[in-house]
Amino acid sequence: MFLETMWEGEAQTKADAFKLPTLIAWLETKPPDMAYDYMCTTGQCLMGQYFSAVHSPVAGNGGDYVRFKSNPSKDVPISLSFRKVVSRHPRTFGAALKRARDLLSDGP
Repeated sequence: MFLETMWEGEAQTKADAFKLPTLIAWLETKPPDMAYDYMCTTGQCLMGQYFSAVHSPVAGNGGDYVRFKSNPSKDVPISLSFRKVVSRHPRTFGAALKRARDLLSDGP
């Protein structure tokens, strides 16, 4: 077993929140049968929860963008792949995980 040690001043690399593998890893931590509200624009929908957990707190979002609290005047576009994962039915974390995995296995 390896012991990972951070030295003072050493940068910690973070997974890219805008890539499907990062979304998949986060979805794997969610209860598969739990439903999510796709239409919530206050940051509590799947994308709002996801970006707040792995990137930066979300101020709000719409169907094709997210707005972070760090820059509430700028809408950051959400990829078509992410929209396919979150917008389709059924709207449970387990179903979203399956859609994300299917998209990743289909390739670019």
